[in-house]
Amino acid sequence: MTNMVDMSVMDKLNSIAKYGINLGLERIGKLLNNMGNPQEKLKFIHVAGTNGKGSTCTILSYILKESGYKTGLFISPYILNFNETMQINHLPIPYNQLESCGEYVFSCWEDSCVEGEYPTQFEVITAIAFEWFYRSGCDFVCLECGLGGKEDSTNIIPPALLQIITSVSLDHMGILGNTLEEIAVHKAGIIKGGITICYPLMQPEAMNIIKHRCDEAHGRLIVPSLQHLNVMEDTFPENSFLYMGQQYIKSMTGRFQIYNCITAITAAFTLAEMGFSIQQRAITEGVKNAKIPARQEIIRTSPLVLLDGCHNPEGAKALQDSLYKLPSQRLTVIMGVLADKDYNVMVKEIARLAHHFIAVTPHNPRALASQSLAKTAKTYCSNVYTFDEIQQALDFATEITIHSDPICVCGSLYLAQQIRPLLLRQFGNGDSKVPGGVT
Repeated sequence: MTNMVDMSVMDKLNSIAKYGINLGLERIGKLLNNMGNPQEKLKFIHVAGTNGKGSTCTILSYILKESGYKTGLFISPYILNFNETMQINHLPIPYNQLESCGEYVFSCWEDSCVEGEYPTQFEVITAIAFEWFYRSGCDFVCLECGLGGKEDSTNIIPPALLQIITSVSLDHMGILGNTLEEIAVHKAGIIKGGITICYPLMQPEAMNIIKHRCDEAHGRLIVPSLQHLNVMEDTFPENSFLYMGQQYIKSMTGRFQIYNCITAITAAFTLAEMGFSIQQRAITEGVKNAKIPARQEIIRTSPLVLLDGCHNPEGAKALQDSLYKLPSQRLTVIMGVLADKDYNVMVKEIARLAHHFIAVTPHNPRALASQSLAKTAKTYCSNVYTFDEIQQALDFATEITIHSDPICVCGSLYLAQQIRPLLLRQFGNGDSKVPGGVT
């Protein structure tokens, strides 16, 4: 075991990355018990799903903040820097508090070994977040599952005030299963009775699993009503809508975000019915102000430079729907993916819209080589290029793009992390929809 006495918390976290992904609640349960179980002193809204978890958590956290509540937010992966994994009222954890809470968690870490296995990196990060939220006196915590739900470390919490299941699709199949039903079983594992809010466009196979789990746990299932939704403006990037007779204007681009919005709005209505002080003004302002990078983020409006961290077929389809609405222009796509994703379907959705397709290799050990990605893209696009260095790919995209032709960067949140600072430096002109420091 690594001697971690004189290491910073970030160095310690990096040193235990070798333990990898190891689902289960035994290790984090022991770790939190050694810490005095801070999670038992907090109120959670627990969010699982394949796509839309981070956006839904973020929208709801903005609503709760606008309502005057001190609101914790736990999301992953981060885009700008690690501290943004855990936030209170949308301010990332300060480094001094990360060190303080992290040192405390690591002081309990060695005594939290279960059958020769130590808590993993993500389990420790989860524990640090719980400790910080508890020390800070958060009124609510919007808690995003890391992977799956049933055996994800976040599921160590007691029954949440609300459970939310966002869109469920095929992803992480090597871990969660090969069918929607198998994956939905993992996601529905966060349901422990009480009230569950479900994404309104849920696939029937997944919905059946969620309904069954709610019945099994003697819980109540609420699905936002599409009959009460009226999309008023549906041109990219603008989307305004009426829901339950109330008009909303959202900051997050893409029509799919409307469905995340009404999921969060329904959660807010439900919390109000439970007796919490949440006014319509706070809901409207929360939807309007909610921001998150790399979710169809507009880096520059003219010419359009769009960054999207879509990393599975459903995310690619949502991006394709938005790209279809662009004026008839020559689109340049920069794409980089991980090899363990269903990238063939993702490429099919995006590459056929591209005039230029630039394949790049993200800096990640799981990355697909740009040459392999390009080979797939050539089936759908005539002008395909490959780069192993992200800056070179971006420079080339700038060189071949003329006049007001748009550029779209997509394929992986890891690529989004790496390329976003370069995009802001090269194209940022103050009209980005998302300021730095928010995730």
